Amino acid sequence: MTADETAERYADSRAGMSLVDFAEVGLPAWHVLARCDILARKAISAIDETIMRAVELGVDTVSELEFMLGLDEIVLDSAITGIVAHGWAHGLADDRVEITAAGRVVIVEAHEIVSREVVVRFDYDGLLRRLTFHGALVDPRDGGHRGWRAVPASPERPPEVAEIRSERQAIERLMRSLGDGREQESQLLAINRLDRRDRQFIPAVALVFAPVRTGRCEVAFAIDGTLSPEHEAAFANANLIERLTLDRRLRAVQRRPLVVPGPSDLRDEVDGPALSAVREQLRDARSLSEELGPEAPESADARRDARAALSAITPRIVEPYEHPALLRVAAATSRERLLIVSPRISDEHVTPTLLRQLRKTLESGALARIVYTEISAGQERAKTLLDGLARDFSGLVIEKREVTEEHAVLLSDRRFVVAGAYPWLAQLGDRDRPIADRRSVLCADPQRTDAEWEVWDGRTKDAPGRPSPSGEKVRSRRRRRRRRSGRTT
Repeated sequence: MTADETAERYADSRAGMSLVDFAEVGLPAWHVLARCDILARKAISAIDETIMRAVELGVDTVSELEFMLGLDEIVLDSAITGIVAHGWAHGLADDRVEITAAGRVVIVEAHEIVSREVVVRFDYDGLLRRLTFHGALVDPRDGGHRGWRAVPASPERPPEVAEIRSERQAIERLMRSLGDGREQESQLLAINRLDRRDRQFIPAVALVFAPVRTGRCEVAFAIDGTLSPEHEAAFANANLIERLTLDRRLRAVQRRPLVVPGPSDLRDEVDGPALSAVREQLRDARSLSEELGPEAPESADARRDARAALSAITPRIVEPYEHPALLRVAAATSRERLLIVSPRISDEHVTPTLLRQLRKTLESGALARIVYTEISAGQERAKTLLDGLARDFSGLVIEKREVTEEHAVLLSDRRFVVAGAYPWLAQLGDRDRPIADRRSVLCADPQRTDAEWEVWDGRTKDAPGRPSPSGEKVRSRRRRRRRRSGRTT
């Protein structure tokens, strides 16, 4: 499940609150190697078992055992000495051997209980401060390359031996579940020391909710597409929300309601009741899809009707999770003009799929402009790929211009324009992006799209003297062969 799919699933999970932003994060964890003492069952040696069983059958003198088993005298004496030392037998007069009660138990089970030191591997959650069984931890370097935000542990120090000892029962259960046969009956005696504590990430999606009126923002965490109330509570109790770089508007919601980003004239024209009714219809369609399955005819019809009702409302508020789908539609289906204004650009968005869609749009003769202010730290590959596409097509313009976070725009032909604070090319993969209200306003009025295009670009597709895309093949003239003279020598 992608981050935007997770955001869509839980966008309406909190009454009186709106989902304003989401981001991929790495929850703190450590991969621990602990050196422990355990009591484990161990099979006794074949010689010991044979000697003890022979004694039980009445062959109880050293000479009889030596003759019956065919063992060397030194080997037999050594084995009997070991059996006596374990308390499984004791010697009698006339070189006779007698099995003890403990020895009879060992004969029946053919095992002994021994103490030994082992290295136990497990993962430790840095927020919940206990063992975690997530099983798909990520190295922080890999998460950093993808732009994940690192959620700090609480406390930030790695686990110590004294802290791990409180998880003794969980470690013992882990040992038994991972062991086979005899190891499933092992008992943990002591945790001696920690050999390694490697920092890891638990992949998650942080969902930021803001109150409709006033109050505090809340951050929920979804792991593998499922909300984790325990991580949310630990995060809130440790007061770590400020470590996510909240925008000043989200910090001020305790004093005044949050205003949706975007043009004020469009925002004021939004039909709130009608939009709320359609959102409720979408929620019902999602519930029906989860109940009957997405392929059921009833589910497909409900989703199609709800989306058609949503498309009919203009202008309307665009939720953060709706933006990726709008970007895909605009990049793949625009045939006249395409505008993307994104204050930042990150590698996570400039994918082969997006480049393929842009190339197809430009090959159709459409005009395109991408406006940005800066490249996300360490994300130069995205700009290089876009510049390469611009060299192939003169219809694409890559422009660097000062753009604020609240003035991001997506425009497709004369169909729609979306204006607000959603960073179209940097929502994911940019760990320095501040958490803010990422909603926008969509308008499907052709006149509005024309006006917005004039502000940012102004080119027309049929303008005289417009150069053809440099990527188009130019038909070369066929070279005329020179007629040879008919004279002969």
